[in-house]
Amino acid sequence: MGREEPSEERETGTLGEITADEQLQPSFPDRPSPDPERRERKAAEQAAEAPNREHDTRERSARTSQSRVKAEAEPYLRDYYTDADDRMVCQVCRQEMPFRRKDGKHYFERVEAFALSREYKANYLALCPVCAAKYNEFIVHGENGARDELRKAFAAGGALETPVRLGQEEAAIRFVEPHAIDLRAAIGNESRSASKGQ
Repeated sequence: MGREEPSEERETGTLGEITADEQLQPSFPDRPSPDPERRERKAAEQAAEAPNREHDTRERSARTSQSRVKAEAEPYLRDYYTDADDRMVCQVCRQEMPFRRKDGKHYFERVEAFALSREYKANYLALCPVCAAKYNEFIVHGENGARDELRKAFAAGGALETPVRLGQEEAAIRFVEPHAIDLRAAIGNESRSASKGQ
């Protein structure tokens, strides 16, 4: 299998040169069944024997304060990260959000930046789905206190851009100035509250 090679016709066509991204697109796997009729019978047997879904009622602890503030974060982030051409931009990859919802607004992920003791709308990032997944994987659920280290780096600097490592990728989180000011104020409030409590 491997990567799909650009066709000679396309290479020499009037569209010009092929971009690096086009050359790196994988080919969709072609996996024919050696015996489709036998597979269909086996799949039908397995489907007939599949267990029913079961549900249990369980008591659990759920964070109830987040939903209101997360809802407030949506227009806050939408306003700050939408450009003059009505394109909403991801704070990490800086690309336009990948699609618009049925209401015409860009779809984006509101990702909680840092683990703070209070709920702040400024503590959310506007990320595309891919960058949100990377942030959750490598920062929120990362190793060696990655989230705390990122918070310290962001709070200590006055810059609008904070470097971040997302797996093997070196990236940066870009902020508009009002958002950066608001989030640093929230982190400062956390620090003052912690020092008063000691």
